[in-house]
Amino acid sequence: MLTSVPFGAMPMDTGEFMLGDVLVTVVLMESSENVSAVNPNSEDWRPETIAAAKDKVVEGILWWEDTLAAQFPANTAPLQFHFDFTHADTPIQTDVEPIANPSTFFASYVDPTTGVAQHGWIYDFLRQVGHDATGNFNQDIRAFNHQQRLAHGTDWAFTVFVVNDENDADGMFAPGGFSRAFAYAGGRFFVSPAGRPPSTFAHETGHMFWALDEYPGVSSYNAHRGYYNTQNLNAVRNNPIPTSVFVTIQPDSIMSKDYTRQELIHLTGGQWQEDEGRPVLTWAWERNTSAPSTLAMIGWQDTSGNGIFDALDVPFSLTGSGYLDVRNEVYRFVGQSAVQTLPNRNSSGPQSDITINRIRRAEYRVDDGPWQTASTFDAHRVNLDLHIELPGAGQHVVQIRTIDDRTGVTSPIFTAHTGQLAAVERPGINGFVWDDVDDNGQFDHGERPISKWTVRLVDDADQPLNLVEHVEPDDFAHNTRLEDVQSGIRLRALVYGTFQDVVAANSATSSTGSRVFGYYQTPWSTSPDIDWDRNSQFRADFDSPVSFVQLDAIVVSAMGAARMEAYDADGNLLERFTTQALNYGLAETMRIERPTADIAYILVKPHGDSSENMHSTTQIQLDHLRYGINTQTWTNRYGSYQLSGLPEGTYRVQLVPPLLAPSVAQVQTITITDGETVHGVDFATRAPAWQNPVDRHDVLDTGFVTPNDVLSVINYINANVDQLTVDPSSHSSSPPFLDVNGDGVVSPADVLSIINRLNFPPASDHGSSVFDVTGGGGAAQGVGEGEGEAPSIASTGGVWWTS
Repeated sequence: MLTSVPFGAMPMDTGEFMLGDVLVTVVLMESSENVSAVNPNSEDWRPETIAAAKDKVVEGILWWEDTLAAQFPANTAPLQFHFDFTHADTPIQTDVEPIANPSTFFASYVDPTTGVAQHGWIYDFLRQVGHDATGNFNQDIRAFNHQQRLAHGTDWAFTVFVVNDENDADGMFAPGGFSRAFAYAGGRFFVSPAGRPPSTFAHETGHMFWALDEYPGVSSYNAHRGYYNTQNLNAVRNNPIPTSVFVTIQPDSIMSKDYTRQELIHLTGGQWQEDEGRPVLTWAWERNTSAPSTLAMIGWQDTSGNGIFDALDVPFSLTGSGYLDVRNEVYRFVGQSAVQTLPNRNSSGPQSDITINRIRRAEYRVDDGPWQTASTFDAHRVNLDLHIELPGAGQHVVQIRTIDDRTGVTSPIFTAHTGQLAAVERPGINGFVWDDVDDNGQFDHGERPISKWTVRLVDDADQPLNLVEHVEPDDFAHNTRLEDVQSGIRLRALVYGTFQDVVAANSATSSTGSRVFGYYQTPWSTSPDIDWDRNSQFRADFDSPVSFVQLDAIVVSAMGAARMEAYDADGNLLERFTTQALNYGLAETMRIERPTADIAYILVKPHGDSSENMHSTTQIQLDHLRYGINTQTWTNRYGSYQLSGLPEGTYRVQLVPPLLAPSVAQVQTITITDGETVHGVDFATRAPAWQNPVDRHDVLDTGFVTPNDVLSVINYINANVDQLTVDPSSHSSSPPFLDVNGDGVVSPADVLSIINRLNFPPASDHGSSVFDVTGGGGAAQGVGEGEGEAPSIASTGGVWWTS
């Protein structure tokens, strides 16, 4: 799993939004002494020209840091560019003089002497740094950038190639491609002649984070790009305001251009009467500004106005429960917190849901006092076990949150009164179970929550209510059509945009059994495909909306990931689950669980491919579909339980005590509306006297499981070898709690249970659902994707060209 990159980012996600730390590798190309038709060896880097080029790159790129501070002074997120000049201080040798040839020669060219196609000069660099494996410059440069990101510990990385043009007459590439600077967007690279001004380097850096060009003849007003899929509202082309008008009022933008007086006279049909042009790009450079749509495209959009950009403004999840630990005189909270992501709407790139947020602290405050640090972290998901000292006796209000002090993002605040059990609640049914020692039905000081007891929904006859269904390919013969094989669900494959049949199909890499979900390529197919790729999607429609869906994905390409998306009945995206990057043959269970039953259908597809990676296709297989509504759970360490995702209705909630508990099953009838949070569905009961109600392995009730607990049981067995059956009436609710497994006998089995717990401690203990499952975890292509620097425009008989 990739743990040192932004959460949710794949290796090819090297520039999704311009926030965080960015590594810029600066590369200078030096023509060799091998003079040829493509290498006149007309340019040579000197120490002073290298230094000037480096200064210009830095000045242009750091413009964005200053602009962020100027335009969003309340912003909490960092932006810091870091530079690697290794290959600028020692330029890369190439047998091509870049500026003397068409710009396309960076990727490939035909040797005029031999007529043989050759890799371009970018591969002289990629070979030297060991990233020329695929022959696809998009993939290879992304692999290099990703390695740089890992090596330098940054969020993003891209590469800048500076071409020496000191002796070139016009400072432009030869005809046949881009005339000056050009870029391959989204964290790849850009190329610029050294003679261009710093503002050019700022402009091209915008492309590294998906900004579009805005001057005439290039990107359209109707185009969308960037994390929010922002419309290119500041573009001239196709703008609803006529070009003759818009070029005279276009807001300043680093992604536009400087219009000369001659250009404006032409573009306005002779209406421009001013003596000067409109240097729209230069004004933006000087004033550290750009149009709102330009800034939104690179991620700088704060819809809520709270100082946190939308891409990061997603609160962390916080689950758990707490209570007053009387024995240790602290308030204890046990739970989990994790970063969350905003769905990536980008029309380009892999569309990974990404955040640079990390959980860095857990904080608390008592009685509205100042926030204090309870624990420090540096992770995307953390387990919490907080011990909070209270200022004195009496009742107090404790509040807890997690925070990234780098970006300002926090979790919702957990608030609890020390005299009550408390938990983070979710829509649905919420409650507690505790050992009601005095049988008064109230949680009193000193009483203890009960963990690991079953809470479930039952019917009128007190039988478990089953609202979970599954479709398992192993239940059907190979090649069986599965579209309508089970009532309440319809399975189909979307292949090249057309629905085809889903079938059960044999596979050697299934997650369960020996079959997976396959599909037919056409209506006439007789043999199924089992590998789902970018051209095929799995779709499941539910007759009635469900609250959870779970499906196993197995990667069958060298590396890849899978994505499951849940939609409501109106086709609105509700939630996504993207697996981690998996190697061949590894599986992960994708699970989406909603607070209400609103999932009408799901779409499942490979994740990680994009239009630039045509030679690398992620393939996955799919197995074991489960869906419906969870109807059973267990109390967590602090007696809390939740039954979420329930549709509107009336339910019977049953507490099921263990076999030897001195209590009987209890049932409460609860009515909820859609999306309602019902709390206080509590059960006051009696726990087995010989078993610790909080943690059955904690025999001595110290709050920890230690070898002393093992020794305590062994000593009891040795001292009472003739009478090991326990009598509930002969023991009070105090330690030692010797019947660890609750079978009514103190025996070696209890010893073994504690030893196993010591050897294999649980990762967390926050309550779980019965349905929780843990999965296992050529030649250079065309160059038409690049975006070139604004040309100078002239007109001859209505024909436009770049110069």
